[in-house]
Amino acid sequence: GGWDDFNPQDLGEIGWGFSVVGYQNPTFFKWIKEGLYRKPNWQYTPRAISRLVYLWASLVQDDWTVLKRLLTIGSAPNFMDNMSSTDVAVIYQALQEVPVDDGDIVPDEVVGVIGEYLALLKIRALALENRDRGGEA
Repeated sequence: GGWDDFNPQDLGEIGWGFSVVGYQNPTFFKWIKEGLYRKPNWQYTPRAISRLVYLWASLVQDDWTVLKRLLTIGSAPNFMDNMSSTDVAVIYQALQEVPVDDGDIVPDEVVGVIGEYLALLKIRALALENRDRGGEA
């Protein structure tokens, strides 16, 4: 099918399957990337972003523009406020896979975006923890 047949959630689920089994398929990753750039930001969900970030951080480490775009979409306050603890955990685990200490692999600009996103992710994790203890998220 074409990109119009799949929303970001579908692409996230498909990508999640690839990343869970560690299956490398550059042609398919290129297809997912093209699909992602054709979808407006409002179509993304926290679950889709978390799964797509996991895919890109763990398997597609030669194209950092997509990871940067996904983290930019996912950093919007209204988006961040709707992340579940599972979404937070998946993205955190994914970002641990990124070799941020190797400037030859990850551009400084992307390292900066990851650092900023990790700070936002920590705030969300603390809000979720507070909510789970009886406060508000």
